[in-house]
Amino acid sequence: SFRVFKTLAEGLDKMDKVKGHAREEASRVFFEFLNKDCIIVLDEIDKVKDADDLIYLLTRAKQIRPNLKYRINLLLISNNPYWQNNLDKSTKSSLGFNTLFFPNFDTTELFKIFKSRVQLGLKEGVIEDNVLQYLAGRIIKDSEADARVGIFVLNNVARETEIKNKTSITIEDIKEAYNESKIDLQRYCLKLLDKKSCYIAYLCGECLSEITHKPLQGVYNCYKQDCISKHDTPIHYTTFKAIIDNLETQKIIRQTKKRIGKS
Repeated sequence: SFRVFKTLAEGLDKMDKVKGHAREEASRVFFEFLNKDCIIVLDEIDKVKDADDLIYLLTRAKQIRPNLKYRINLLLISNNPYWQNNLDKSTKSSLGFNTLFFPNFDTTELFKIFKSRVQLGLKEGVIEDNVLQYLAGRIIKDSEADARVGIFVLNNVARETEIKNKTSITIEDIKEAYNESKIDLQRYCLKLLDKKSCYIAYLCGECLSEITHKPLQGVYNCYKQDCISKHDTPIHYTTFKAIIDNLETQKIIRQTKKRIGKS
């Protein structure tokens, strides 16, 4: 959260007032020099490691700093609909959530996103609209309308086109780059995970081949046993499940339901 308050202080053009690298110092400067009501937009809030403390400080600012005259409103954005499950109860009560869910992109919206990226990054005529329309349709069909896959595909085919000194990008180029680009996106998402989430993702791949009954509970049991062997305290199952849900949202794992036997 130091980086968040550092950015907020920079927005007030007061970064020179921040001494050192402590969150308390950066937040002090922000609150001291805030001179009007504001809306703070925090994108990918689920990836902020100390989101609890950050949100609590911002929502309880007037209680913590009685001299603060201005209102602070938060707009929190996440691809993970379950991210707030890990928040402390006091933080949740401070927030008073008003939640909006946005549906997946459709083909037209994806096409517009890719078109704008191409106009910013490539020369005119390098990639035709029909190629972008194919990419948009493929994303809808194979990647649950995840625009990030398309962005990675465009980045990879653009690099390959430059390396090969080609003048255009074709549908065949998109097809060749597609699967590898999905893997690149997974690698990128893994790099953003905290150590605990990354380890649980590893356990999902390591343990599931040996588990035939209640696989999610089985992975949790593997996790608990490993914690005990290392003299660590395992997280509660509810928190574990929230991490699993986040991993699925990031397209790192996929949960499926399978009926076994008769009921």
